[in-house]
Amino acid sequence: MEINSLRSYYNYGFRNNTRTSKISGIEIDTTDAISPASHSNEQNASNLDFSSMTPRALRDVARASLDDGVIDQETFSVLSQGLPMEAVDLSGRLIDLSHVTDETPFDFRSYFESQLNLALSIGDSRLSDSLRPVASFVGAA
Repeated sequence: MEINSLRSYYNYGFRNNTRTSKISGIEIDTTDAISPASHSNEQNASNLDFSSMTPRALRDVARASLDDGVIDQETFSVLSQGLPMEAVDLSGRLIDLSHVTDETPFDFRSYFESQLNLALSIGDSRLSDSLRPVASFVGAA
């Protein structure tokens, strides 16, 4: 006899049919489960304060946005990678970021905006092309 988790059955049914699913004579209505999640993920970027967000919360928002198709894989990878220990600002000063942990609020909006402006000012088109959608997502561009 094979024992499977109800969660795996639910996820299987959810992927195959977004309204209802029948599993061994059991009908699961997923309409209530869909609407709050999709509604909140559509509003993530516009309602969240990226100027005071923890890195963990940013990764969670990025994961949800990737799953919903709001952002692409490259944007997700930039958003979910850790901050460097040091960064350079627009005036050329070195900024120490070693104190930022997963639970420390950080201003990601101004960070990504300054990194994009720095990449544009030095002419690094590859970096600026990858930072442009990130800055747009967090509301900096």
